Amino acid sequence: QREQAVKHRQIAEEKRKLALELHRGSRADRSSAGTTLDMNTARSYVRAVLRRDANGLFRLGLKEDSGGVYIAALPESEVEDERELLRVGDYIRALDGQAVVLWKLDEAKEYVRTTALPLTVEVFRYAQAPTHGASGPSGSVNPKDALDQIGKELQKKGAELQAE
Repeated sequence: QREQAVKHRQIAEEKRKLALELHRGSRADRSSAGTTLDMNTARSYVRAVLRRDANGLFRLGLKEDSGGVYIAALPESEVEDERELLRVGDYIRALDGQAVVLWKLDEAKEYVRTTALPLTVEVFRYAQAPTHGASGPSGSVNPKDALDQIGKELQKKGAELQAE
């Protein structure tokens, strides 16, 4: 059991390191399969505070792809908040300061449903919005593909550590 606990800690540490690299964007500057990432993958970070409407909803639709949890819908709301700073296609980086990089969609949705007022949403945005499934322009790597690669690296590293 002790060996298994050590392996689990190693896996968690590797995932944490890769997640931090993703947040810092250090991997976005490297080449992937011989093709360098272009400026379409440059990203910025945006923070906005959302408030619940009269029905108790934040009016924030989330979906997930291999790049993580992203904003799929952002309907207008009658409350005054900072939703105009967010865009459909933005990837959720943190909710109320808690990193969401390794969360599943259900975990993010549950957090949004149960959190107290207000909800601080921090996202990262690509210079050109990811297309969530379509390939990027010729000669460049789509942001989704780059994030897919990082996800595969995470899985591979986890499998390697478990095999040890």
